[in-house]
Amino acid sequence: MKQPVLRKAEKYARAHRRKKLWYRVVTCLAAAVVFCTVYALVLPAITMEKQCSIPEHTHSDDCYAQVTFVTKKVPVCSEESLELHRHTESCYDGEGQLICGYADFVVHHHDSSCYDGNGALWCPLPEIEPHTHTESCLQSAESGAEPACGKTEIVLHGHTAECFDENGTLICGKLQILAHQHTDSCFAAEEVPVDPTVLTCTETDPEHVHTPRCYGTWELTCGMEEHVHGEACQTAVETASDGEAERVEELIARIDALPSSEEIEEQLTALDDAGDEDGYLAYYEGIYHRVMEAYLLYLDVGSDGQQQVTNREKLLALEWMYSARTMAITGSVTVQQVNCFGRDFGGTDKVILIYNASGTAQTARSIVSNLYRFPSATAITVENRNGTLVVAETDTATEDKGTKSIPANGFMIIIPTGGSVSVSAGDYAAADFDYTKQAFNTGGLGT
Repeated sequence: MKQPVLRKAEKYARAHRRKKLWYRVVTCLAAAVVFCTVYALVLPAITMEKQCSIPEHTHSDDCYAQVTFVTKKVPVCSEESLELHRHTESCYDGEGQLICGYADFVVHHHDSSCYDGNGALWCPLPEIEPHTHTESCLQSAESGAEPACGKTEIVLHGHTAECFDENGTLICGKLQILAHQHTDSCFAAEEVPVDPTVLTCTETDPEHVHTPRCYGTWELTCGMEEHVHGEACQTAVETASDGEAERVEELIARIDALPSSEEIEEQLTALDDAGDEDGYLAYYEGIYHRVMEAYLLYLDVGSDGQQQVTNREKLLALEWMYSARTMAITGSVTVQQVNCFGRDFGGTDKVILIYNASGTAQTARSIVSNLYRFPSATAITVENRNGTLVVAETDTATEDKGTKSIPANGFMIIIPTGGSVSVSAGDYAAADFDYTKQAFNTGGLGT
């Protein structure tokens, strides 16, 4: 397996070197075109003005209604509510080895939903991360000794019907370990009465006379924004929103952190000359992952954002890497993320499955809000037809995969790196893991 990968990387490296002279010529021509185009676009943008669409309005007493009850969000999630397994003596054999096949914990990491409004942690679940032993974890460990990594192997697995024999005896030999992140079902709404006689006024003017609105709690009901027209109502059109500017800054930082194309080739050549195939593959895989994350963000910011990436030539020079390998989807694909996406979940270049648990069709981004556009990704939409999973569509053309519709109780698989697809509409689909719950595992949740 290693030699074909090495030859493939070397082929792209050689092709990259042959293209250097051509890139110089094209870059000079492109620079002239870009300068003229940008100059032509900037001129009207600088002078363009917008009319204020917000009507003038000043809030009065008529804009408020007194609140008699407030609804508080109370956490109710616990190990008991999750019905976690509790080990008893029957869970162990005579040597103290666990034989029940069920973990008494869930994989969980704290996020904002684990903290209350004051920033205090309320979540009773311990933080436990999944971990799969690699060769480096085991290579220095003697027989029977603890792995060198010092960690316990924790691999997500949910028992299915195939895990049991006809008598209901567990035969898969695996430990059921599930993941849990808090959802709306982990909280209960609780109505609390509000005392209308409590003075809540914050006015410090000694001449102020309290009015009824100085007592109790009031909410704005007019639906209007308080606004007085001023100079800010007519300003130059912004070239990018604050959010987009932050994403461009993040992209520039990611590209700065990458080694140059020449540095990568030099390191690969040194490892190849030394005959270090394992080192070669490890270095290539690590750099490839970082380059792909930067490239996918580059695609996501769009053409306007790309023009603001001051170091994009460094990324474009690595085209021989991000076009060197794509996934061939011939029958199965390993999923690393379910209903979550981003660097906190193993990386933006990992395969993601988005499950629609609602009774109506939903867009992918309405389920996973921070999803990239993925213009070059491959998307496979799967319908649930009375319990049978059927491929409804494969798509590589849609510019923004986040706008694609996912059928009720169906799912979409997005392969960020793209690739050739041999599955087609009408094919049957199956999953060997629970795709209905949010989970992630960089080593793969299943296929």
